[in-house]
Amino acid sequence: MVVMTITKESQIKGLLDRVHDWWFDAEAVALDVAGGIVTIALEPSKRELTSPSGRGLIVLIAQVREMSILDTEKIGFYNLNEIHYSNRDKTVRITGGIPITIVVRVEGLEIELKLATQEG
Repeated sequence: MVVMTITKESQIKGLLDRVHDWWFDAEAVALDVAGGIVTIALEPSKRELTSPSGRGLIVLIAQVREMSILDTEKIGFYNLNEIHYSNRDKTVRITGGIPITIVVRVEGLEIELKLATQEG
């Protein structure tokens, strides 16, 4: 189930309000090259990354051309701190409270926030 769809830079604040300080596993950030989609699974706490709560969310970034991750800390689990979009550079930049930067080069801004699981 889609919780929200972001196609305008002004909508990113609403997305960030929803997922700020949620946790993700850097190794699980996935790029589907054929589909042009980056997937980031989020949980409300670090503990719930290893034992999912059923409250998890998934960020899907579409129209992806390439992705790079700068992970100097190499600790695995990070809390999401900021999400920025540059129309000039056509990039979505995600940073963590613990230093990590995910840069996703896109054709245009298209992000969906979905529920990780659907109950009955």
